[in-house]
Amino acid sequence: MLAWKKNKSLKYLLFPLAFFYWGVIYWRNFFYSMGFFISKKLPTKVISIGNITTGGTGKTPTVIFLTKTLSEKGIKCAILSRGYGRKTAGTQLVTDGRKPVSDWRNFGDEPSLMAKSLPGIPIVVDSKRHRGGMFLIENFKPEVIILDDAFQHRSIERDLDIVLINSKDKKTDYKLVPFGLLREPLSSLRR
Repeated sequence: MLAWKKNKSLKYLLFPLAFFYWGVIYWRNFFYSMGFFISKKLPTKVISIGNITTGGTGKTPTVIFLTKTLSEKGIKCAILSRGYGRKTAGTQLVTDGRKPVSDWRNFGDEPSLMAKSLPGIPIVVDSKRHRGGMFLIENFKPEVIILDDAFQHRSIERDLDIVLINSKDKKTDYKLVPFGLLREPLSSLRR
């Protein structure tokens, strides 16, 4: 349960934080829409798997499923993730598709899980997604790069956004954090 639902007085204390968060999201999206912030294009197809809410919506299983499905159809895929919680920085090759992951802490738990589940698929983590994507293109020449958890990361253009939601979420929880579960307003789904 959300903290503010348990403690109504907390709702008033969190309002300035929520208003500030909304402003940051609004202006960031506005500047991307107006072309002040630039989204870079990779010279290959890009599919983003993301969500608009906090919490688990099944992004990692969806990335694994989509990658397996495309690979079975003969499409050469690669995965690019930010690698949350990793102890390394910069562009890191999680796996070339052949060698196992050496230490999951170098890449994050989700990219390491994907590497175990997807033999033959190169996986890279990089907080600068364009740089990581170019590394994949230069070294593996994929036909499709699948971005893990990338809906909010607009610095890279994509050909398709797949946005997941948790079907068990209540409609009343569709408010911006910290009052609800939304990372962005629902209107962001239009893009």
